[in-house]
Amino acid sequence: MYFLKEIKMNIPLFATKIAMSQIFTNSKVVPVTILKVDDNIVVNKFFYSNSNKYSIQLGYQDVDSKNITSPLLGYFNKMNVKPKKYLKEFIVPKKIFDQTTIGTTLNVSDIEGCSHIKATGKSIGKGFAGVMKRHNFKGFSATHGTHEMFRHGGSIGCSTKPGRVFKGKKMPGQMGNKRVTVSNIQLVKTLVSDNLLLVRGAVPGCSNSIVYVKGYNL
Repeated sequence: MYFLKEIKMNIPLFATKIAMSQIFTNSKVVPVTILKVDDNIVVNKFFYSNSNKYSIQLGYQDVDSKNITSPLLGYFNKMNVKPKKYLKEFIVPKKIFDQTTIGTTLNVSDIEGCSHIKATGKSIGKGFAGVMKRHNFKGFSATHGTHEMFRHGGSIGCSTKPGRVFKGKKMPGQMGNKRVTVSNIQLVKTLVSDNLLLVRGAVPGCSNSIVYVKGYNL
């Protein structure tokens, strides 16, 4: 059981964001996101001597061998693991590295009993957006001679010195479509038989997107 507890605390798992819904608890409506955590297979293990770090490579979702490249198919055959659609390495403590073997299956039961999760995913892309939508700028007043500048960002100049625009300046650009991590998401319910997690509130990503979830207790 100690090993399972360590797994919960140290290895993020692949999950699929299904949809949002709501459940009733204590006569209250709670908005929840449904995450499906199918089997995560340990495909390989790596030790990096230059940084003294240990990592475990997980595979997720079976895929037909004709839909992956020949080198990748040969890699899976060498590891004696069915071809997977997604592969990713996660840094883990040495104890977990030593106790985990290639072919080990991790699933939703390894998160059961946790009170919260941390979810990482790619946010929904909303295309090119201006500063009012992207950064909540107030905009200009539509009086006293203001012409066609109502939703503009204003001056970005920094005078002769330094003579450039600082990185991170809030300007128009692509909104969303970037990696987002949200911590301390309450785990409302775990349905082990259906491989489902019901978590309170929103989770980054669109429906059927891949999310990395990590369970823990506060």
